Amino acid sequence: MDIYSLYFAPVAMITGFTAGLVFRRISLNRVSVFPAALAVTVPGTMVSSLINAVLFGGVTSSGSSVLVQLLMHTPLGLTGSIFVVQILTDYADRCLALIAVGALLTAMGGELRQKLAGGR
Repeated sequence: MDIYSLYFAPVAMITGFTAGLVFRRISLNRVSVFPAALAVTVPGTMVSSLINAVLFGGVTSSGSSVLVQLLMHTPLGLTGSIFVVQILTDYADRCLALIAVGALLTAMGGELRQKLAGGR
């Protein structure tokens, strides 16, 4: 945790809200993990890219700032470079997280799974 994470709090809120919307509509299975991860990733990444570009000029405490600085000198520009780097890392992160959640849900007992789904 560092001082930069405070500025990115809206990204976590948007990601959580989007995840809630996505998973009300679909169930988590192997086929839906990748499109669901993309749907959850894109809104947060857009906001994150704008925050990073406007407030920090592409340089944060993240190691991916090096890639942003290299891509910044391409036709993508600053915000485009940030978005490309962020979407790749965020999408991979969301895919791994959803696969882990899917595995945990599969391993869980039926009664607990029902309670999580809102059943009684």
